[in-house]
Amino acid sequence: MTIANSSLGQKLLPDMNQAKDGGELPSILGDRPSVRIKPVTKKPSAAQAQPTTFSGRAASMLDHYFALTLRGSDFSTEFRAGTTAFLAAANNFIVNAQIMEHAGVKIVDSVVSGAFCAAVACVFSGLLSNLPLGLVPSVGPNVFLAFSLVAGGMVDTDQALAISGACGFSLMLLSLTPVLKIVLGLVPLCIKYGLLIGTGLLSALIGLKSIGVVVPDTGPTQDIVALGNLQDRRVAITFTFLIIMAS
Repeated sequence: MTIANSSLGQKLLPDMNQAKDGGELPSILGDRPSVRIKPVTKKPSAAQAQPTTFSGRAASMLDHYFALTLRGSDFSTEFRAGTTAFLAAANNFIVNAQIMEHAGVKIVDSVVSGAFCAAVACVFSGLLSNLPLGLVPSVGPNVFLAFSLVAGGMVDTDQALAISGACGFSLMLLSLTPVLKIVLGLVPLCIKYGLLIGTGLLSALIGLKSIGVVVPDTGPTQDIVALGNLQDRRVAITFTFLIIMAS
């Protein structure tokens, strides 16, 4: 027979349940003082401790939403990676502005609109896809728009911008269906690599021309381009920041 089934157990069980909540355990040995049982409380571990500052709570929310810890990363690492990606892609705003100037678009308008569109695209891409993708305006379509369509006299500036907007809207609709994935799957991988490398080389050529590293050849050989003045201040500033970005 257990103590719970005995008459003594039936008498003590209510008092023992009360003692679990911090009450006193009654003495069954006459007038001896009763024993007080303190409730056991678990202290939160360091991993479970909630941050108290605003920056700490914001970092915790971002970590939870983007699963940074589960992916083996942290907030500071992602911040440095995002800053590096922005510095590497920010030249597109200037390069595109110089290209679109030949299409009759002001440089200020091109830079501001390009930066705004890139910011909106990056924010929505990060929130909806939960992937670290940087989306900026491309250089290749702008070259075709400025030099082939507008400079070639096929359309004016307003018509060229309307064509660009219609193409972007069509791509957005296609991205909502499996059609875009099928079309991209039909393009050979070598073509995709070639487009990326060619666009990068074109951006580099335009950037080097803007700081005077690449200049038109006026010598007797009459080549397309020639090496400019490497002692120019713009060249020194550009390559200094390139080294900083690469490090």
